[in-house]
Amino acid sequence: MDADRDHDTYEILIWGPGQKKKDPGVKTNMIQFRKWTDDRYIPDNLLEFRAIVKINIVRADKDEQRAGNCVMFVCPSGVHRCGTMAALDIILDRIAAEKKVGLIETITVLRKQRYGCFTHFEHYSHVADLIVRHAVSSGIVDPTCIGVRKKSNNA
Repeated sequence: MDADRDHDTYEILIWGPGQKKKDPGVKTNMIQFRKWTDDRYIPDNLLEFRAIVKINIVRADKDEQRAGNCVMFVCPSGVHRCGTMAALDIILDRIAAEKKVGLIETITVLRKQRYGCFTHFEHYSHVADLIVRHAVSSGIVDPTCIGVRKKSNNA
């Protein structure tokens, strides 16, 4: 394990109840995002981590022994981090397909499906910021349409 890496990938072999160990089983990868250590604060490189997950899904699709392109989101509490990652992934996929998305509507639906996700304002704020960064860097949004941020009283 490299201490400077923000993630590690583990290959997992799964056998069903009726299978024997000599059967090939099903392979899947688990990707651990080690740099996301606090539920409240989202790392700035979450977009890069999402790309790593997407690449892993494409590679898994091409491997006949793998479970396909299914993804299992796992985090310590099972709520905050995986719910945020799922929301970001859903929203960015919809932006790519439809060139628009309702952030509040998407998160409202997700909160009904995943109890406890998006309980911190920081998640809304940071996901919105990541969406804008992605949309601008991918050419979906015209950068000249972005307004100037108001200065906060804290600055």
